[in-house]
Amino acid sequence: MRLLQRCYDYLACRRWLAVLLLVVLVGCCAGVLTRLSVNNDIRTLLPDGDSQVAREFELLGQAPMSRKLVIQLHADEQISKAKLIEATAALGRRLDESGQIKIDQFKQQQLMGLLGQLTDNLPLYLDERDWQQIEAQLNAEAIDRALAEDRLLLMQPQGMMAKQRIRQDPLDFQRLVLAKLSALNPVPVAKIEQGQFVSSDGRNSLLLGETAIPITDVDGARQIAELFRAARAGLPPGVSAELLSGHLYTLENATTIQRDMRLVVSVSAVGMLLIFAIFLRSISAIAVYLLPLLALLVATAATQLVYGSISGITFGFGAVLLGITIDYGLHVYFPLLRLKYYRGERLAKLARPMLTGGVTTLAAFGVLLGSVLPGQRQLAFFSIVGIVTALLLALCLLPQFIRHKPATAGRRLIEEQDPLKRRRRNRLILFCWLLVMVLAASQIGKLRISGELRQLSYVPQALQSAEQHLRDNWGDLRSSALIFASGASWDEAFSRNQLVWQQLQAQGVADQAVSMAPLLISQQLQQQRAARWAGFWAEHGEVTRTLLAEGAQKYGFSATAFSPFEDLLLSPPQSFDWQQLQEAGLSDLMVNFAFTDGQRYQVLSLVPDKAELVAALGERLKQIDGVELVSQSRFGDQLATEIFHDFKRFIGLSSLLVVLVLILVLRSPVRLLLCLLPVISGILFMLGGMAWLGLPINIFNVIAAILVIGLGVDYGVFIVGKADAEEDRARRAAILVSGLTTIAGFGALALARHPAMNSIGVTVMLGIVAAVPTAVLVVPLFTGRRSR
Repeated sequence: MRLLQRCYDYLACRRWLAVLLLVVLVGCCAGVLTRLSVNNDIRTLLPDGDSQVAREFELLGQAPMSRKLVIQLHADEQISKAKLIEATAALGRRLDESGQIKIDQFKQQQLMGLLGQLTDNLPLYLDERDWQQIEAQLNAEAIDRALAEDRLLLMQPQGMMAKQRIRQDPLDFQRLVLAKLSALNPVPVAKIEQGQFVSSDGRNSLLLGETAIPITDVDGARQIAELFRAARAGLPPGVSAELLSGHLYTLENATTIQRDMRLVVSVSAVGMLLIFAIFLRSISAIAVYLLPLLALLVATAATQLVYGSISGITFGFGAVLLGITIDYGLHVYFPLLRLKYYRGERLAKLARPMLTGGVTTLAAFGVLLGSVLPGQRQLAFFSIVGIVTALLLALCLLPQFIRHKPATAGRRLIEEQDPLKRRRRNRLILFCWLLVMVLAASQIGKLRISGELRQLSYVPQALQSAEQHLRDNWGDLRSSALIFASGASWDEAFSRNQLVWQQLQAQGVADQAVSMAPLLISQQLQQQRAARWAGFWAEHGEVTRTLLAEGAQKYGFSATAFSPFEDLLLSPPQSFDWQQLQEAGLSDLMVNFAFTDGQRYQVLSLVPDKAELVAALGERLKQIDGVELVSQSRFGDQLATEIFHDFKRFIGLSSLLVVLVLILVLRSPVRLLLCLLPVISGILFMLGGMAWLGLPINIFNVIAAILVIGLGVDYGVFIVGKADAEEDRARRAAILVSGLTTIAGFGALALARHPAMNSIGVTVMLGIVAAVPTAVLVVPLFTGRRSR
């Protein structure tokens, strides 16, 4: 502490040096901030590393619809379906021509090529259910009925086009394979007409597109939005269009955070200025007012230097840091304001409680450095740098700019001369405090935990409306459960995907699933099916040919009319590989459901994200190597579990560190308990208030609790520390004003529209609203300093 006194005495004669140090500090920070990069990636708010939640979030990002640009068009009643399809195609062409967006195309010739490939390899696509249908069809009555239908078709205008198909497949086995194409439709409720997805009522259509622009690229997202607005302007009257894309969520969050940062910092700064004008009324207050701004500047520059970019949430936390760091300036300002001499001695005396409070706050934030969330780690670093900077500036440089003011500031903040009135007032204070704490504690049991990702980001009304329209018209396309079948080769991945398909069939949800399994068949399975085809027709071929010949004669077909079909029965099927299916027209779909990083090969299936189905499938799929089920709804539950685990761990660890520091410094159980009283009050009121307001525990409430602990301990340390009457009044004035400035900072943050910033602001403000009165009014009732 003598070092601090010598430092003050040295700079008191060289104030120009203090100014120079500040100028150099600001200049260095300004140089770093010229390269400031704000990152709005939601991944900073999710676990990283090898955790299960991190792994599942990575897999969720591979869902086709999570990467797609989904454009839904709606036609008014007077618009025909043909005009809607024409407008849809024109909008797709305009977006394609931009060079930034590629619209999925389903061309007729592409589909015909795929159908030809499937028909040529028909025997290899037949599963157990198909064979059951074939066996049921190989009797005289069924064959007669099939040939009668063929004859009727040939007599119709389109009969000439069907002639070759009937010769090759008079029993219409082809329908068994064509039915498998429905499993590949990413929009099961849609019909494909003229290459466009159209709803059954003909009033809505859908475009699916892709872009190379990453979802987290804010500038790219803005470009996508502008391209869509320009293309949409060309739609005919009566046709509207909406875009849904991860890019829009990124853009809206980035825009909202930027708007919130301007609002929060402005409101916080104005609020603090008003508080200063009311309580400080001194030219020296300007130095105190600038101290947190310098701390914020240094913290931002250091974070940019270490991390390369700063999270938007961390940057928005700046207003909170203003409210925290200004406390150190106020704790120096009030005691030194009334001293003209012996300032070095008083400053050395102040250093002990200030350093104790600073260390406890740093210990609380230091716990967050071990978080599995990169955003929390960065926020902890940002806060630690800001607090250390504010503490050093407050003790070393700020005293040089505090001018002596003879009048006593804050002398009568909490005074009452009449002993009887004072005792009554003290009893009333204690009763009210106990009542509020009991009521808050009674609400805690109603708290809920939320891991919903939507609560981590801002979703404007326009996007919510577009999401609802998508669900109403096309189903819940964007919230399917994902099943990944992985292997060291495509063939291994296909084999495991077939096992997944069998489980979907067993659960009776195959018709609701989107899967490549019916078409992407491993070489081993192809060989098994080829052998079954040959064995089956060796047994039933002769009878089938006889029944066909009888039917042909009955309905006037020539004796050789069905020779291509008979050749198919006798010819051994030729195996194929997935590249052939791609060349035949499956490539546009396969890119969404089959992908590789060069080491692992993955095939994706989608199923309804229903809790019971996910639970049943999850247990069965665990038994298949290389298969993983990821459910978006279950992901929220897992994230909630992680959040609650972190909440308990961080609160427990930070509280333990704070208590250990206080034990070392105070060495008195009674004083230790009194120091912790503002913390206990703040946490109880925060949790009770959250339950009463219906606010869930989420990632950001962990930060809020850490803040309440750190700030509450600071208030407790200063109010419990030994002091004479004059110093005690100064400390209580400092706590009151610092509490008001903190509330101003968090109150401003509560005005933010972004859920993350708003959550921190509201919850911490609840804690501080209880911690400050407890420190200023309740703790003195137990210290013997009831009035001064």
